[in-house]
Amino acid sequence: MTSTQHDGICGESQTFLPVYMTQDYSPPPWWFGDSVCGSGFCSAAGVCECDAGWSDLSSFIDAEGIRCDVNEIAIKLLWAYNLGFSAFKIWRSRQGIRDKAKQHQMLVERAKKHGETYTLWQNKGYLALLVALFVCQPGVWLVGLLHLASSDQRVGKTWAVSIFFLIAKLGFYLAAHFFQPQLLSNILRGAKGSLSRKIVRPVRLWGRINVFTACIVGALPLVPLIVSQVDLVIDQDALTQGIYSAYMAGIVFLMFLYGTQAFVILSRFNAAFSSNLTKQSDQYRQLKRRVTRFQRRAYTHAIFQAIVYTAYFASPFLVNKFDYFLPLSWLVFHIMTKELGVSTLAVERSSSSGKSPSPGPSTGQESPNAPSYSSSQPNNSRLSFATSPSMFTAKDESFAMTSPARCFDFAPLESPRALKPSI
Repeated sequence: MTSTQHDGICGESQTFLPVYMTQDYSPPPWWFGDSVCGSGFCSAAGVCECDAGWSDLSSFIDAEGIRCDVNEIAIKLLWAYNLGFSAFKIWRSRQGIRDKAKQHQMLVERAKKHGETYTLWQNKGYLALLVALFVCQPGVWLVGLLHLASSDQRVGKTWAVSIFFLIAKLGFYLAAHFFQPQLLSNILRGAKGSLSRKIVRPVRLWGRINVFTACIVGALPLVPLIVSQVDLVIDQDALTQGIYSAYMAGIVFLMFLYGTQAFVILSRFNAAFSSNLTKQSDQYRQLKRRVTRFQRRAYTHAIFQAIVYTAYFASPFLVNKFDYFLPLSWLVFHIMTKELGVSTLAVERSSSSGKSPSPGPSTGQESPNAPSYSSSQPNNSRLSFATSPSMFTAKDESFAMTSPARCFDFAPLESPRALKPSI
């Protein structure tokens, strides 16, 4: 049963819309239900009673008693799809994940043989993968399972889902922070000092700004919950409206930072090696394709997310429908995890004597047919590509972008230096 009566708060959308949205909520003609309560009816008490399977609760700002626009079955199906997609992506990258673990252990053992230490903090590529697997993914799964188990879990309205929401977002941006700047840092390490200062340091700083911004934005949903637990005289509706607006605007800004960083990394990568002999090799072209694909996906994702969050920031119709978008938005978390699993970054620290460590017993010998290129510079290092699973060190340092089937090692062409932990 539906009704168009306007008693009480039925349909009074100005009570939950942010203040800058001056017009009343006006759903498009194709939306469910009538123009007052949506999929529900206005009761004698003047509040909307939702039809079966529909809810007036939503993340950040809920229209409790005002609108019934959230379909509980649809939300559960979207989260089921999200978690299934996560399981599929992790399963697809399982071999790469195992390879990264073995590779890291191999580097640790090699360092021990030369009286050195090699820590997880030095292997930012593997660290990024672990953060994605054990911080971001558990956060997503816990948010999803809470939505599947209950129909009243909402970000910014209930503690558990809001905390796991923050964990998932921090895991994503930390993983990107460890991988993105370190990728460019190790490509350019050993290059001319001015080039390194102009590219590596700004990218590193940019990564820190991204993580700091993500911490602030991800913690915003907790503010109304914290305020509700303390004795403060504050307009709760105005607070939640402000948090909603700040979150959407903050995500747009964060996507701008994230996308611009990816674009800069890609352009600097191409520029730094535009005159390098490596452009003539098939292996370098494969490496370039991997880097290009990863960075293009990053800024394409950022552009798409920025457009959607701008719509949420500006459209009154979307204010109480964030729950539909969240499980779809977080699909990119699983795509990133898979990419880190099959194409991640490993940095090997070799001995200061300049001698290459011998391959460990589990890696075998370098393929005798692996091509090698040398620069004509006086203090040159070699660029080597190994088609076997072994790691090959060119003088003082190398980095590898790997897949389960192939390992590429690159050493800078000028003035190699001992690798130092970064970030």
